[in-house]
Amino acid sequence: LQAAELGLPLRAPPFLVAEIFDVLFAPSPALRQELAALRHSVGNPEDGRFIAVHLRTGDVAWDPARHGKTELSSFLACALKAEQELGLPADTPWLLATDSAEVAQVAASSAEAASGKLRVPGGLGRIHIDRSDMGDVLEGVSANYAEWLLFGHAAAVVLSRSFFGETAAEVGRVPFAYFAPGGGCVRTELSSS
Repeated sequence: LQAAELGLPLRAPPFLVAEIFDVLFAPSPALRQELAALRHSVGNPEDGRFIAVHLRTGDVAWDPARHGKTELSSFLACALKAEQELGLPADTPWLLATDSAEVAQVAASSAEAASGKLRVPGGLGRIHIDRSDMGDVLEGVSANYAEWLLFGHAAAVVLSRSFFGETAAEVGRVPFAYFAPGGGCVRTELSSS
């Protein structure tokens, strides 16, 4: 049978993954509470008024190495480029999600963090749900998913090669995505993935 005969669209709508996700899943009350606490801890950024940055190093559990800890500056430079390309105000906050305690510590002591521009969540969500020890997963899964959900509310995302940021941006329908690995800052389209 043809798609038209089944009453299906001939082309997938933008952000099809998000459409499917919305039909199948809804955050639990506990996860909504965790998201509210996370928002509060990073200064209550407004939906669509911040840039989310994800730097995955592979420092958690037995995850393969992804990006070097020294790449933080290039990821932040990419966030600045995104901010400027989108015409966002200079006081637009940046939210950093990372699996590296060392990257988080360097970021938290940066000039951007001191000015309040760069916000770094606490370490509880710094797990990999499929690679960390079960005890760590049980302790940090809510914080991890809260970061994932908040990431999807950004105006733009700066991504590592990782499904965490990519799926958060897809499910959150974030219209502007940039890949920053290797010192690059390449804008990409996620609405059709």
